[in-house]
Amino acid sequence: MSFKKINRFVFFIVLLIMNYSISYGQSILTLGSANSCVTESPVTLSDIVIREFNDDDFGTAGSGTTSFTIVIPAGYEFFNTPSPTVTLLPASSSDISAISVLSTSISAITIQFTYNNGGAKEFDQITISGIQVVENGGGSGSVNLTRSDANGAILNGVPNNTVLGTAIFAPELVSEAGNNLNICDGESTVIGGLPAATGGSNAYSYSWSPTTNLSSSTNPNPTFTSPSAGTFNYTLTVTDSYGCSDSDVITITVDDLPTGTLSGTTTICEGGSTNLTFNFTGTGPFDVTYSDGTTNFSKTGIADGFTLAVSPSANTTYNLVSVSDQGTTCDAVSLSGTPTVSVTV
Repeated sequence: MSFKKINRFVFFIVLLIMNYSISYGQSILTLGSANSCVTESPVTLSDIVIREFNDDDFGTAGSGTTSFTIVIPAGYEFFNTPSPTVTLLPASSSDISAISVLSTSISAITIQFTYNNGGAKEFDQITISGIQVVENGGGSGSVNLTRSDANGAILNGVPNNTVLGTAIFAPELVSEAGNNLNICDGESTVIGGLPAATGGSNAYSYSWSPTTNLSSSTNPNPTFTSPSAGTFNYTLTVTDSYGCSDSDVITITVDDLPTGTLSGTTTICEGGSTNLTFNFTGTGPFDVTYSDGTTNFSKTGIADGFTLAVSPSANTTYNLVSVSDQGTTCDAVSLSGTPTVSVTV
């Protein structure tokens, strides 16, 4: 069977408990549930088990064939490679000479039984295994597989349109670790998307890796505190209540803080001038505020080694007030140099 490439969905499969108190004495049993998370792949239902009770028998005496059909709604398809299997209990029953699984279409599976001549049809249970389904345009939601046929011979006690199984198709689970960040050494920042997860079964657990430098490894939005300059990668894995998971990575770049040094101690004659030299470490260019002890002055977008001519009229000591790195937006905490320009008359 061919099918279109499906959207990424996660599938949670559960069989419904359906007990029918009717004269024929047959019921659909639940053998448990199964979780499955797949991408562009079919998902396999748990076994469908139909059992007789009160010594009722499947079908009627005589030879020939009888069958029943399982259908799935539009927008979802059976994927039967390999085909489902049908087993009987007891397996040694001599009343059935053949069981055939006829996939008449992507929307229906017909199971045919061939009887031996006569016999009491003495088997107690039919188990259908390996039914696979895929989403093909139907979207998320709960999808029932039902019996749908006019031939009631083999399943006297299971009415037409009886639900044999249910597939829950959940939207794609997407984790969001947040946008990549640049911060300065010594700073902290909150990471993780807002929200940190969408889709899936809507009951999430979170796990960050590695856990170092984070305030929490299970909070969707922990605080990262920089230990030093460098690049740090963190992976957020989100798991929903179906057991499905998705991961996303955030990169945090911690930039070095710039440093600034001012130099130029010298002696000049009255009316003369001299140069102050600004040296920096960092990315640059740099925005600087410096002082002559009385007034603050600013220079923007200057490079390492920048020189500035000054002409004080009296002895003056200069110092750096602040340095900001335009390349990283980080501010210097290490400022040095207090050059003094002496004026002789």
